[in-house]
Amino acid sequence: MMSVAPDLEKLEQLLQNLAFSKLDWSDMERMGDSHFVKLFRLAQLSIEYLVFTQNYMQTMAETLALNYQESQSATIKLRD
Repeated sequence: MMSVAPDLEKLEQLLQNLAFSKLDWSDMERMGDSHFVKLFRLAQLSIEYLVFTQNYMQTMAETLALNYQESQSATIKLRD
């Protein structure tokens, strides 16, 4: 596993807890509306982070692919 900053480690733990938690109606009744709203907002922010990360990784992959193509073209020119 990659080494990540402590804040990101906490965020990743939080994402796993949100993704794999099992809530039932009794939990919801005990939690109350205000806690549910906070939990829902936390889930929204987590999804926002995941979408941001996905877009960033896609941009990085496209940049790397472009750099690879440019390097490959330069290598072919040098060979010729």
